[in-house]
Amino acid sequence: MEEQRQRVHHSYIWLGSLRSLGWVLFAAVIASFSSLASLLATFTSGARNAFALALGISLLIGGVIVIYGLMVAVHAWAYRHLWYELGPEEFSLYSGILTKKRMHVPYGKIQSVDQKASLIQRIFGVCNISIDTAGGATNNAILVPYLTKQQADSLRLSLYTRKQQATVPGAAVPATVPGAPAAQGNILDTGEAVWDQVGGVFAGDVVSHEPVAFEYRLSNKELILTGLSNSSGFVVAVMVVIAGLAQFVSGAFDIFPESGDFITGTLATSSELFGLEAVIAVSALALIAVALVVWLFSVLNACLSFGGFHARRRGGRIEIERGLLQHQTQSVSIDRIQSVIVKQTFVRKLMGYCELSLGKVDAAGPEDQSNQGKSLAQNGIVIHPFLKKARVQEILDGLVPEFAEIPTDEQRLAKAALRRGLIRQCLWQGGGFWLLVVAVLLLAGMSFAQSEGAFSATVDDLVAIYCLTIASYVLIGLGVLLMVLDAVRTVLWYKESSFAVNRRFMRLSNGGLSTESITFPRVKIQYGFTKANPLQRRAKTATINACTAAGVGGTTVSLVDVTQAAASTWLEWLKPRRPQ
Repeated sequence: MEEQRQRVHHSYIWLGSLRSLGWVLFAAVIASFSSLASLLATFTSGARNAFALALGISLLIGGVIVIYGLMVAVHAWAYRHLWYELGPEEFSLYSGILTKKRMHVPYGKIQSVDQKASLIQRIFGVCNISIDTAGGATNNAILVPYLTKQQADSLRLSLYTRKQQATVPGAAVPATVPGAPAAQGNILDTGEAVWDQVGGVFAGDVVSHEPVAFEYRLSNKELILTGLSNSSGFVVAVMVVIAGLAQFVSGAFDIFPESGDFITGTLATSSELFGLEAVIAVSALALIAVALVVWLFSVLNACLSFGGFHARRRGGRIEIERGLLQHQTQSVSIDRIQSVIVKQTFVRKLMGYCELSLGKVDAAGPEDQSNQGKSLAQNGIVIHPFLKKARVQEILDGLVPEFAEIPTDEQRLAKAALRRGLIRQCLWQGGGFWLLVVAVLLLAGMSFAQSEGAFSATVDDLVAIYCLTIASYVLIGLGVLLMVLDAVRTVLWYKESSFAVNRRFMRLSNGGLSTESITFPRVKIQYGFTKANPLQRRAKTATINACTAAGVGGTTVSLVDVTQAAASTWLEWLKPRRPQ
């Protein structure tokens, strides 16, 4: 294989500059907002200083145009020094104007090759490729920007083919076997099919890939439930609404100074006509309504991010493709998978659903990273965002049959684990207990101050006593509630936590209000150890810890308070074995 020097697409110059222009516009608007607001306020107050306002806007637009021109020039200069090569033994990326950068990656060290395209990139048929290697905790993925879709598909296929030949010299691509029929998919898959047919302005011809051995999609029900189960969506919606209202009110007061008197007068009149309670109730309902609308938009965004979801097995790798507007394709070799993760939030546990993901060696993102699709798996690749738990084994058998031998002979926690867990979670580490302590100290301090005559019979002192008393009782109620939740979580943790091993695999589960179960091959464990503090030794329990290379810098999974006998047996299982 001779070296092939190839350049990225010329859209790197003008699309890359346009992307940077967005940040420039944002910074310019923020920097000049107060000045423009003052000019606009002067204009609306009767001074009619139209010339100053027009001059300020013209200078702002002119400055943005000049800066954009400079960005285009810089990107054009950088484009001349940006190319990549597919050498006989390694992939090389060359970049840099003044500081030259040369990155060389042996094909055998490639962990995964991911593809990502924003909405505007999809319109023009270009995307970014990131190549992930096992480079440690400070490793950054190698970014190859602005390739046409044809270039990107060819590069991904070439890298995996050369990786396989470098790992096993002379090996051919393994033959695939017919898998289960693909699911019907969902309504958004139609839009994804249209995107694929259109391709984009510079997409190029379709590249032929290896045949698919197994493939599935999300059904309409799974897609909608994925969006609705976005637990952070509503909280984000409320925060956005509150922050947006604060910014809007502040800006309105700056631009229209008389608006403050108008709003105050309207509130006073409404309070006299309908009562203060009614005004507060209507305002609260309006805020809730706006928050619900924003939350629905977040649900829609989550659905769009998983539109066109495909999970495929191609030869020796897995590909996950998703995103209707912003599209991304994640792929990872089977030999680089560290673990299988099954995770359930409290709501998903009640519904009998879970999120299924694969742990792999990750790198820090080469540019802006999005957490969409990683709602539960902080590292790795999500192969199903909302799956019926009873179907987990079915999906694993088709997509990663290498993980078919999941152990089932569970080792439960020691009997003393429940008592120790209740003391640990409900008392020493429990927020509810310390809230109760603060409330009791506050009441005791008030009682002592009253007995010493620190408070008088004045209205201010009586109001202070009333407020402190109410705050104390609120803290007591909140503390009791948190202690009950901690106790429930601890009981669930005791009943659902366990570990199991067999000849090839280990499975470790930590229960509670949310549950996480991780299965990893014995050969993927970097090291393992047990530890026991004096209290654990007295209770004849220990904590087992297993570390894999998953994530950025490795991941350690632990299980607290197993029996000492089980911990010793696990250490014996972990010892290196001679090949049979």
